[in-house]
Amino acid sequence: MAKNLAELQAALQIDIMHGQGHTLPRLSVPKNASAKERLLVYQNAYVIRLGQILCEDYDTTWTFLGDDQFNALARAYIHAHPSDTPNARFFTDKFPEFLETQPIGAEHPAVPGIARLERALRDAFDAGDDPVIGPEDLATVGAENFDKAVFHLHPSVTLMRLGSNGYDVLCALRDEADPPAPERRDPGQWIAVWRRELTCRHVALEQEEGTLLDLAHQGHSFAQLCEASALFGDPDNTALRMAGFLQQWIANHMLSAISVAPDR
Repeated sequence: MAKNLAELQAALQIDIMHGQGHTLPRLSVPKNASAKERLLVYQNAYVIRLGQILCEDYDTTWTFLGDDQFNALARAYIHAHPSDTPNARFFTDKFPEFLETQPIGAEHPAVPGIARLERALRDAFDAGDDPVIGPEDLATVGAENFDKAVFHLHPSVTLMRLGSNGYDVLCALRDEADPPAPERRDPGQWIAVWRRELTCRHVALEQEEGTLLDLAHQGHSFAQLCEASALFGDPDNTALRMAGFLQQWIANHMLSAISVAPDR
């Protein structure tokens, strides 16, 4: 009996999640009701709950789009990406990329960007509690090795380059202000999202700083960062600008470690 019950529960779960009806002949129903109607109640409730999770994770995107448009996209997402994990935390992860494939992504280019930012903020909150470095840690590298220093971003940091003004729209909506009209940005706008202690933070970066932070994330050395920085401004001031960026990254708790690149 226990085995049959477990099998029925597993089959019923599949029917509910995927809108199927293989278990209909095995369902008990009260008088004046049908197995199909009873199963449909659970199937609808399941879709509604997944839609609520999307609303919770992407509440600013929901605010921008409005109930009808967001709910339609949520239903399409649930159909295209059925939940494949017991943890609802991961069910909504593909939503920004899904929006990019929909007409709304072409009509309002800021919409996928808003969703990407909301996912990054959620990821920053959930990221590991790795240590952060302070100014005193720079001395551990040694002056003779500093050109080969590699700076490792904290796991809470997400760096993205948005090809729209999605960041401006998100900030306006979260401040309960009228958002600007969605528009494309070329070149894209660098945005950094991270957690400092228990607070998730975000900031728009100038092209130079965004490019350098991205190169640091890729594992480029301090000397290579300086070479890239020289392309953005006066080469004679490169070291000073790099020192300023490095100081800011450390102050914002965006770096978790320093290492020395091996000689090649």
